[in-house]
Amino acid sequence: LHNPQVLILDEPFEGIEPVMAETIRELLITLSRLGVTILFTSHILSMVQRVATHCILIRNGVVAWNSRTEELPATLEAMYFDAVEAPTPEVPSWIGSPPS
Repeated sequence: LHNPQVLILDEPFEGIEPVMAETIRELLITLSRLGVTILFTSHILSMVQRVATHCILIRNGVVAWNSRTEELPATLEAMYFDAVEAPTPEVPSWIGSPPS
């Protein structure tokens, strides 16, 4: 890259092993400190909380919350599960039954 002012990344930590994810995290923090604006999407919320200075949750095209990361009242994971209703899995009746 040639000194971009803005980076837009889609799932930069997806499918990355932990050492490389940490390397990418450190690079993004360094670029941010140098004045680069970085927008990224991710479902790895623990990494988002470690990298981002600002978080926005968009649910069904509507901003559900928008806050500086340091001002979040809870972890991103806790806030996400409060905002998004998780489906209740249906466990088949044969699971947990003694073998015949």
